[in-house]
Amino acid sequence: MGKQWRCFHCDAVFRSERQARIHFGIDQYQMPACKLSQAEGHLIDYIRRLEVDLELFRRESHEILLAAYSTEIAARSIERIAEERGYDKGVSEAYQQALKDFPPISPEQRKVIDAAVGYVNSGSWRDLHNLDEAVAALKAEGEKL
Repeated sequence: MGKQWRCFHCDAVFRSERQARIHFGIDQYQMPACKLSQAEGHLIDYIRRLEVDLELFRRESHEILLAAYSTEIAARSIERIAEERGYDKGVSEAYQQALKDFPPISPEQRKVIDAAVGYVNSGSWRDLHNLDEAVAALKAEGEKL
């Protein structure tokens, strides 16, 4: 004998899960169909469909919510990239201004500074976790010259 569901309100027995879901609803918090007024009986299927839609909405698996979340994530990603580009541009402009404001430097000093700025602009510094790593990376760039 297969699985059965019995309603203790009306003593009805359901042998299919579909029929049981129609009568009981999607979870234990729904009012069983037998407790709904007889005049509302023809609305049971409609109510159950609305309950399922509401449950999907609550689980955030609803298509509209997924599309909204995807759009929000894409917008945040674009905003972050633009912010990083703006920061890099600001660093580059500050470097150019510093070259104008300070006394001339030797070609060797210029190579080291250019290497450091190139390293910063490459974004590799984002992988560093502390100041010691940054100093070691800059020294390595200087030794390559």
